[in-house]
Amino acid sequence: DGSPSVDVTDPAELLAKVHALNQQEAKINTIGTFIIINEDSVEKKQLKEKGRDLLQKLATENGGVFVMAGG
Repeated sequence: DGSPSVDVTDPAELLAKVHALNQQEAKINTIGTFIIINEDSVEKKQLKEKGRDLLQKLATENGGVFVMAGG
């Protein structure tokens, strides 16, 4: 679902940590291997959207590209 679940789980904190550690400015590409569908419960859809947003920001803030499975 794209959401962090071990160690640093707060998206903002995770992005800040990656920024601090990525001193050589490596490009970071991310891939969402999940699909958000209308049949998902509201809770599941929100979780997936948060995960998608995190992966998008992680790639964008580090010169990479975000790709989502299924489109």
